[in-house]
Amino acid sequence: MILDLESIVEEMGFFESNLEIEEDKIDKFSGLVLLVDDSPTARRIEREGLEKMGFDVIEAANGQEGLQKLDELYSVYGDNVKDKVKFILSDVEMPKMDGYHMAAKIHEDKRFNSIPLVFSSSISDAFSDTRGEKVGANGYLVKFDPSKFYTKITEVIT
Repeated sequence: MILDLESIVEEMGFFESNLEIEEDKIDKFSGLVLLVDDSPTARRIEREGLEKMGFDVIEAANGQEGLQKLDELYSVYGDNVKDKVKFILSDVEMPKMDGYHMAAKIHEDKRFNSIPLVFSSSISDAFSDTRGEKVGANGYLVKFDPSKFYTKITEVIT
């Protein structure tokens, strides 16, 4: 069983998780982002942050669902999917298929391997960051630091 840490901590009132930052400090973009996270709370917070940046967000609750969404996008956009999907933002620990396995499968698939991938996780250790790099991730964020969130995403897609 995987606990929804973000929801538990938010409900207990330990902190209010959000990605609030002054609007004029956020670069604006367009395009699609695939957001993969099993926590509805994390997806809501990150979706709102991504939408502030101008992105349209497609959500998936685990790595397996994320791969299915990519296949669906490919059936709509064909080889242009690499231009339409600006990046993938994924949690690490999820049921059915974790973020590392999903990233490895994406990296092996020529249809999707040029789409940048950033991990966003509650896990904060050097091992996780290094493992992310090994499966082809372009960045690793610890949830939910607004300045790092916006800075890393801007860095990855520009």
